[in-house]
Amino acid sequence: MAKTPQQATQQISLSPPALASLGLEQQPFTPSILPPEAVYNHASLTQLKDTVKHHLQFSELLLIIEGNFGSGKTTFFRQLMQEEIPNTFLMPQQVEATDTLVQIQQKMSIHLREQGDANHLDDNLKNMQRFDQTQVLMIDDAHMLSDTTLQELIRYRQQLLNEKECSLKILLFANKGMAATIKHISDLEQSEMFVQDLPALNNKQIVPFIQHRLLSAGASQQPSFDDRTVEAIHKRTTGNPLQITAQAVVPIEKLAGQNPRRAPTLNNPVLLGGGLLVVPAVAGCHPSLFRSPDPGAVSPRAPHPVTAGPPPASHRIRRRHSRRLR
Repeated sequence: MAKTPQQATQQISLSPPALASLGLEQQPFTPSILPPEAVYNHASLTQLKDTVKHHLQFSELLLIIEGNFGSGKTTFFRQLMQEEIPNTFLMPQQVEATDTLVQIQQKMSIHLREQGDANHLDDNLKNMQRFDQTQVLMIDDAHMLSDTTLQELIRYRQQLLNEKECSLKILLFANKGMAATIKHISDLEQSEMFVQDLPALNNKQIVPFIQHRLLSAGASQQPSFDDRTVEAIHKRTTGNPLQITAQAVVPIEKLAGQNPRRAPTLNNPVLLGGGLLVVPAVAGCHPSLFRSPDPGAVSPRAPHPVTAGPPPASHRIRRRHSRRLR
């Protein structure tokens, strides 16, 4: 049975020794929502962002951003959510397969609640336009919607324009093939759509991308990849960010094995500052802290030092026994 994308994503993790070798306390490639500083903004992505922002302000085209699973659509979607675009009111939403046009409109009304009565969505959109505000409906995972819902959404957009003279701009983030689906189920022509694939990472961007993710997770050490490894990663992933992180795990593990900074174990305690040895908890035992041996201290297994005073009782017994033998 083929692995689902979610199952494949969950397996992108480094072993404890690899984490320790990089100085990490958390997994760097977890499928979580990335904070803005953790996003790797290469030149092609920045250019696409500027182009989309321009279309949102000055174009009437239906905007579609396509990409395979793991290409960074949701990350790009969330980046745009944080952008301040002049005279533009963004209404972002992530949809599910069961969503209908009514449910999409209800989510739009939530964004417009402060603009008036949420039960009159069309009028609220019209009022915003009077105040020189362009409304943008941003939908992530738009490929989840049924063809019927997509048809109704495009009709609703045209209805607002015809009956209310209100321009609702739509930006869809979807898997590849969305533009072809829209053309098939609607009257829109290619010239009425702006369709762009998310840019893939090239050979020179792979290592900076991996290092950026590691640094964002708190790494104090960085792995070094040779050209052959980078070429192999690019060939297997075709520049897909999620697949790159998955392919980076094996070489990182190998590098960690060659230059280990292993996590503390009972057989491998870690010497910290102040002469402390850290031994982690195992088999229900609590972690313990032990002082490392002082070079001038007496080992507990060393013989008792000779001191003044009467000899131990065992010594006296030996002496009596030896006298009897004489």
